[in-house]
Amino acid sequence: MNKLIEDHIEKLAIAELDKLGYAFFYAPDIAPDADRPERESFGQVLLER
Repeated sequence: MNKLIEDHIEKLAIAELDKLGYAFFYAPDIAPDADRPERESFGQVLLER
């Protein structure tokens, strides 16, 4: 029996969203205190850019 591994599911989801035109960014790279923040705080869940 194959085990479900979170990393595999996450990679599959990212690949499927990529096919639909969505962009993937590594979370620490766009954190509020990062060089290229995409949100003002971690409470902001919708990233519009």
